[in-house]
Amino acid sequence: MLGDMPKSISAAGNASKINELHYQAHAGLGLVYSDTNQYKKAAQAFRKTLSLNPWSPVSSRLNICLDTMKRLELEEDDEL
Repeated sequence: MLGDMPKSISAAGNASKINELHYQAHAGLGLVYSDTNQYKKAAQAFRKTLSLNPWSPVSSRLNICLDTMKRLELEEDDEL
């Protein structure tokens, strides 16, 4: 939210290492990776989030993100 992407990646990465089942940390990683055009990493994080909690209130949005990435065949560093 503050725009410091490296710190956000570090914080979410640390949380997911401490608790591999912390689906919100994986979702946060996916959002930051998406914002920094790292679409493959974003997709991996979103898939992990969905595998941990498919009933999350944000699961439909994550599925839309994954579908859009697949449809657009986005690679890392591609722009939307």
